[in-house]
Amino acid sequence: MRHAGPLYCGVGGGMLEEVTSSEAARHDLYNGLNELLGPERAETLMAALPAYDTSDLVTKSDLLVFGAEMRSELRAEISEFRADAKSDFASLRGELSDLGTRVGALETRVGALGTAVAALQEGQAGIHLRLDRLFLALVAGLIVIVGAMAGVVFMP
Repeated sequence: MRHAGPLYCGVGGGMLEEVTSSEAARHDLYNGLNELLGPERAETLMAALPAYDTSDLVTKSDLLVFGAEMRSELRAEISEFRADAKSDFASLRGELSDLGTRVGALETRVGALGTAVAALQEGQAGIHLRLDRLFLALVAGLIVIVGAMAGVVFMP
């Protein structure tokens, strides 16, 4: 792996040489700096140099392109979400309307059922009245029959 731009080092004989970002090259650079500057300064300088390929670094233009792509994708996702939401809400409105119609039909049926129950209660009261009259007529008839039988039995 090489740097995006060449990295040159003039350690040792004073000549500039291109250095790759490999570990061997970094170690060689450290050894040259160690000889020239000493271990402390060599470590300080090596710590300041990136240990990775600079082509992996993100530039401002990379960020601008990435941001534009993300905004475009986000707009598309939002547009798709809005379309889905509109469709879902339209479907929900239809279902609610259907539910309202069904509730109205149930209210009508419950009203009719209430009317039928009232009619049955009224008919039941009439049946009770007729049963009461029938019972009284039956009791009166039995009394007459018992009286007639008693008259026949006790008549001299």
